[in-house]
Formats: sequence, structure tokens, C-alpha cells
Amino acid sequence: MANQLTEEQLADRRKKNKKIFKIIGIILVLSLLARLVPSEKETGAAANNTTKQEEAQKKEQAQKQKLRLDSVIEKIKIDKDIKTQTVEYLADSTLKIVLSPVKSEITAAGFDNLYQILDIGNVSEIEVYKKNKKESSFGFRTQAIVDNFKKEFVSSYDGSCSPVVDYIKEGMNDPSSFEHVRTFVTPILNGNFEIKTVFRGKNAFGGTVLNSSYAEVSPTGSIVSFKMEE
Repeated sequence: MANQLTEEQLADRRKKNKKIFKIIGIILVLSLLARLVPSEKETGAAANNTTKQEEAQKKEQAQKQKLRLDSVIEKIKIDKDIKTQTVEYLADSTLKIVLSPVKSEITAAGFDNLYQILDIGNVSEIEVYKKNKKESSFGFRTQAIVDNFKKEFVSSYDGSCSPVVDYIKEGMNDPSSFEHVRTFVTPILNGNFEIKTVFRGKNAFGGTVLNSSYAEVSPTGSIVSFKMEE
């Protein structure tokens, strides 16, 4: 008959069993974590696969954009109402359109309105030429120039152009009567801006009248020319 263990021996055995179970538990947890956590090789392979997928998607998107742009270019070339001489896509993402000198007064913005060229993604600027002279430009580069000018000289409150407003007030009978209505900012090919300002003010007889003015303003805010609309 086996000897019975004393209380002290039983307690000691229980303590040893706890240690063994604890060690086994730690080993099992570590083994499970090792399976769950990908190895450096697996991580690298997964990252590489993701990069390849992204590159493939970008390549596919670029190809689709090119096909769409090629299609638009062909449509512009055969548009009987516009009459183009050449349409070419340049390395700096510019779409250069040379119009026939005989017919068509369409602008770069007009081309984008007709064909949604900038929405394709490949073109950053549309330039229209006639008789080897650039007549208009429209796109992200042009817009960036306009945005910089507006940030510096156009009020975010009412849209008025500060150097033009100051110039108008200097010539008014009652500068305090000036009331801004609306301002239009248009970039000019020489690098300046045409500013049309619609405003109200008192005339020499004290009556409030609606006026419009046109000013050519340099990128630094200087008034190059000014005239009132008749």
C-alpha cells in the first residue's frame, strides 16, 4: 500500500504543479503569438505585394486617363465648328491647341467647358494659340496665380480688390458713399489682372448711382490702367 503524503508534502506538490502549469501556459501563449505575428519575411512579402498592387492600380489609372485624353484630342481635332490646326499634349502636362486663323474664337476655358479636359487628370493647363500667339490659358497653374493674387489683394469678406477700391474712392465726389456690389478678377496673358468692379456711389448731384469700372492691376497691386464703363 502506497504511503500517504503528509499535508506539507501535498502543499509542496501543489506548489510545484502550479509552477509547471504556469510554465506550460507561458509556452503555449508564446507559441500562439509566434503563429499570429507574421515573420519579418512574411511582413516584407505582404508589403511588397501591397506596393505592387498600388503600382498596378496607378498604372491602370494612368492608362485609362491616357485613353480618355487621346479620345478627347481626337474629338477636338475633328470638331467642324472649332477648326483646329494642331492639338498636342506637351511634357509639362499642357494641352496646346492651335486654332485655324480663319475661324473660331473659343478660349482655353471654353475648351474645358466643352470637353471637361481638366477632369481627366493628365492635363494641368490648356493653352490656345492663334497665328503663333497665345490667346488664352486656363488650368491649375493659372488658377494658382489667381489664388495668390486674391489672397493678397481681394477681400475674403466681400470680394472687393483693395487697390482698385482705393483708386475709385480717390476720384469720387463722396468717398464715404462707396458701396461695393461685385468684383470680377480675370488673368491677362501679359501677367496682369483685369479687375471689373461694380459699385454704388453718390454723384455730383448727390444721387446714388450704379457704376462699373475696369482696371488693369499688376501682380504687386499697382494700377496699370483704369477706366469707367460708359
